[in-house]
Amino acid sequence: YYFGQFLTATLTKLTGILPEVAYNLAVPLFFALAVGATYSLGYNLAEATRRFVRRRANGKRIGPAGPVLAGLAAVLLVLIVGNAAGANQLIGGAGDPAGSSFASLSPWHTDVPVLGGAVSVIGGIKAMIFDGARLHLPNDWYWGPSRTMPPTISITEFPYFSYLFADLHAHMMAIPFAITSLAVGAAVVLNASRLLRESPRYRRWAGWGLVVVLALVVGALRWINSWDYPPFLLMAVGAIFIAERLAEGRFSLRMVGWALAKSAALVVLSVLFFYPFQANYKLPATGFHGMVERETTPFHQYLTHFGIFLFLAGAFVVALVGRSARRMGGGPFLGTLTGVFLGLLIAGTLLVGSVGWLADRVPGDFTIVGLNGGNFLHDIVAGVLGGAIDGSKDGPGVPHATPVVAFALFGLALLGVLGWFALRRMRGDGAVQLFVLSMLGMALLLSAGVEIAALDGDIQRMNTVFKFYLHVWILLGVSSAFGVWYVLDVVQPKLPVVSIKHLELRLGWVASRAFAVVAAGLLLTGLVYPVVATKERVQDRFENEGAQRPRTDDGLAYMPSAQYGDEGGTIDLRDDYAAIQWLRENVQGSPAIIEALTPLYRWGSRISINTGLPAVLGWDWHQTQQRGSFDSDVYIGMIQERQQDVRLFYATSDPEEAQDVLKKYDVRYVILGRVEQLYYPEEGMAKFDGGLGGMLRQVFQSGQTRVFEVVQDQQLVSR
Repeated sequence: YYFGQFLTATLTKLTGILPEVAYNLAVPLFFALAVGATYSLGYNLAEATRRFVRRRANGKRIGPAGPVLAGLAAVLLVLIVGNAAGANQLIGGAGDPAGSSFASLSPWHTDVPVLGGAVSVIGGIKAMIFDGARLHLPNDWYWGPSRTMPPTISITEFPYFSYLFADLHAHMMAIPFAITSLAVGAAVVLNASRLLRESPRYRRWAGWGLVVVLALVVGALRWINSWDYPPFLLMAVGAIFIAERLAEGRFSLRMVGWALAKSAALVVLSVLFFYPFQANYKLPATGFHGMVERETTPFHQYLTHFGIFLFLAGAFVVALVGRSARRMGGGPFLGTLTGVFLGLLIAGTLLVGSVGWLADRVPGDFTIVGLNGGNFLHDIVAGVLGGAIDGSKDGPGVPHATPVVAFALFGLALLGVLGWFALRRMRGDGAVQLFVLSMLGMALLLSAGVEIAALDGDIQRMNTVFKFYLHVWILLGVSSAFGVWYVLDVVQPKLPVVSIKHLELRLGWVASRAFAVVAAGLLLTGLVYPVVATKERVQDRFENEGAQRPRTDDGLAYMPSAQYGDEGGTIDLRDDYAAIQWLRENVQGSPAIIEALTPLYRWGSRISINTGLPAVLGWDWHQTQQRGSFDSDVYIGMIQERQQDVRLFYATSDPEEAQDVLKKYDVRYVILGRVEQLYYPEEGMAKFDGGLGGMLRQVFQSGQTRVFEVVQDQQLVSR
């Protein structure tokens, strides 16, 4: 998780911008980088296809505006729209608090699926226009769509939420790099085509240069957000194989040899570029484990998160099936489709089922959801026929609830068929299609993967779903944008004209317009989130009277007037703010400090966080998470020891015990404020009035917050 912070910190120091301002500039910077990379990828995939195909099936030329719209659509789908949970929240249902949804305002209600939601929306809008009703959305409205898998704790963030929430976390900083790796992979493919008029020798050297760039970008992902490295490395390898197949014109040992050589160079360089860091780094998690908790995803929750993309990408797949059928003829196509589809489906089923069979026979506690006990084929059939819409009758956490795995296997088999057709008839546009199909395939593989296993050290599968679902979102978003453009601007087949009572209907025109209407409707459901959630997120501020809400890039501007309502009492943040500013202006170097420990998600570690000074112990739970899965006896013991020492330091009434803690950790500054007063007994606070027997001298005070410095002539024993 380190490299993204390193890049941001380096830019901050080079520009001399204060951290509280630089942080709020870095968030839109990463968003802007993601926008640029996404547009470039979407535009170039479409523009390359346009130059290869040139004319639609009906003979009309494909205009240059289409790829521009494809690039914009990619930005919209990947980075702007939200999942359908935002629309679900706004529509609401029975039991919603008054004014919190259209359903709570509407005088009309029905339980009919789909129709019920439409009735609620119409009734709610009617109440707002004619009855003066108003929607009163809670300030945390924006949060719900990032947690669409109740009752589990799995996180279902998507890019717009991540940037709106503005937490400069690894997954958010990795997004532009992940998309850039796809864009460079697409460049590898297009370099092998005939679009570039340079000599074959130039393209050959350019191909190697692109492999080097691709290795740098993919290698960076490993240290920005290590979850991104495996899937996007595989995508890069896939791009190399597609490019070599396109350049060679056929399968051959020479083609495979060059592809393997470039792939090996890619992997080796992705490691070597960052080896100095890797050589001094220890991974906290080193593998995956089976889903012992048997937590799975009901299909309706999967559709809530990805349904918009699945429809758009599905239309693209259907269009490719139709074109392949017309080129081959109905009979030969159907025979090939059936044979390859069943072969791939059976192979995939046997492969995944064998993993479950082996898991039953491997010593240890290793259970894979829905795969063990030889029931996988039964689960596939049941998942498709019985649970494709509702998931499992009993919801998540039920053994053998595998509709997502079933859907992924069927989808992969169909994509495999289309990929086979593209490989057999490899042209420039076929290579682009194969690249897009590979993105769809990787999305389905990841969707199935999180149903089967989770990373070691994860909390159930919270982060496994969180990180890999972001990859699925990116891959499906780009593929869907290309698919929408392809269906509406390229396909337009010559379908029959039907006459009904002197009314001529062009079926191709009707089909494309019907698709456009449905796609627009789904897009509107996705746009509910950015339209509504943005305002709610901006208004999620301190509510105390007199609190300022400045419009500024200064991330600390809220503190001088804000009050934090802790469980034990109110904390006036202006006193801590003054102490933070004093420490930043007067302390040289990085001396250790000691401050109170609090429960999760409280005003703890506030001095360390806002000054950068090292504390005896920061957020103890994060320290446990990040160090608990390797050498656990050593690190967990160290964390627990520091917890006990901080509590002892503030709680004891014995000055000598407190002195021992300061000596043990070579502490230079002691923080004593409202937080410490709330969490530790009065007798412990009283000892500071005497300066711990002369060991401390007060160097700063603002209201209830005091800063003490350890007197330097004391003999401190560091440990």
